[in-house]
Amino acid sequence: MISLVEVAERAMNGPRMDDMGWNMGLFKKSEELKAKYEIPEPGEDELFCYDEDLADRAFDAGIELLSSLGLYCVSNGRVVELSCDEVLDSVRALPPESQVGEGRDVRVFFKREIEDSRPPKIVGGLHGPVPEHLVRIIPKCFAEIPQSDMMEGFNLITIDGRRVHGVPIAAYTARREASLLREAVRAAGRPGMAVALYPIHTDAAAMIAPLDPDQGLRRTDGALFSILPDLKIELNYLTAAIVYEEYGAFKENRGGGGTFFTSVGGCIIGGIASSIASWIAYRDRMISCGAGRPGISEPGISAPHRRISDRVWPSSIVHMSLGRNSNMIRMGGSGHGNPGTLSTLIDVAFQTIVSTVLGANINVDRVIFRTDPAVELGGTPVETELTSSVSDAVVGSGMSREELEPILRNLEEKHRKIDRRTEKTYPKFLDLYDPRKHRPLVEYQNKLAAIKSDLRDLGLDVK
Repeated sequence: MISLVEVAERAMNGPRMDDMGWNMGLFKKSEELKAKYEIPEPGEDELFCYDEDLADRAFDAGIELLSSLGLYCVSNGRVVELSCDEVLDSVRALPPESQVGEGRDVRVFFKREIEDSRPPKIVGGLHGPVPEHLVRIIPKCFAEIPQSDMMEGFNLITIDGRRVHGVPIAAYTARREASLLREAVRAAGRPGMAVALYPIHTDAAAMIAPLDPDQGLRRTDGALFSILPDLKIELNYLTAAIVYEEYGAFKENRGGGGTFFTSVGGCIIGGIASSIASWIAYRDRMISCGAGRPGISEPGISAPHRRISDRVWPSSIVHMSLGRNSNMIRMGGSGHGNPGTLSTLIDVAFQTIVSTVLGANINVDRVIFRTDPAVELGGTPVETELTSSVSDAVVGSGMSREELEPILRNLEEKHRKIDRRTEKTYPKFLDLYDPRKHRPLVEYQNKLAAIKSDLRDLGLDVK
């Protein structure tokens, strides 16, 4: 398959194009391919898609999008051109397994199938800011979650009392963050647990600085190398990807999609192409997959009554497409929301069911809808533990997608009735979670017990 060095060569010497020219070309081509491969809009009441022929057509459309347009390097406005054979050779080279961690904490991430009977691997962790005075408390809490197979890192807002800005301080901060992650897993009694750097800065120096087998990222650890929306890459990430590949650390994609896919069909084609592109451009081994609908790729407080099912139909096509036509280790999410709220727990349960049955391993998502600068956390261990419990219940039940649909519709109706603008939220970690007792405050614990009870009543034996 095409090497990362060859990708870099083409990124330096490919045809020039301005950003808007690329964006409009992406829009036109994705809509042309939607029509060519007959990718329809979903019906009003459709949840999962079960059409395997449609999934295969969507895969062909994603391959054609990549081989027709290539990738766009935002660093210098050049196009990385790719042939159809190169894209298909790359897909065939995808490894079905990836080992992370060391010693008794080794975990093997693997390609799961739709409705797989094997439980998914769970990536717990932070994926958000942590204030300096809590850097030895919060990461340790997440490392102590026994259900987590890997821990994702955090960002420091300040370092040694200084604001983090500029590449020199970002590189210094990245090293400190990696060191603190290692300290957290040791303190939790899981010294070999794999950790993944959540980049503080995408500059190559800041990405490479934490590589340190003794105090930083080991060869069994890794980092997020997320492809930008609209099939865009950057030279700094590519530079670091080459170094990580030589070092032996794994890479994970949490990006993709785009703002210039203007139909559900376009979003599906873009989701497939983005997932494959992250492997070609950065050699990501664990790859977030899915698709949204135009205008809702990252729903926030501006859409307090969004349907939590909006992404299911397009995402199910992306997962079927890549599951049937590649060995990709696919990752899914487990819900969004403000920590401490019932709406968050419902969303976590809903998205966990979806990710599990679609054959994904699971990243515990961290999206906070509050914009208050006082917010100092991206979640608590509660959401990770609920993700694991629900996922285990889904696998243990042996339920098919059809059998899970009534449960999902019930959860969506509960979520729809909540006005998230009026829910009480908790911006500070210690106001919501007691690290000494490893428990949330009583109010959140009661909400957790209620959602578990509801799921048991619906037929899922959630522990």
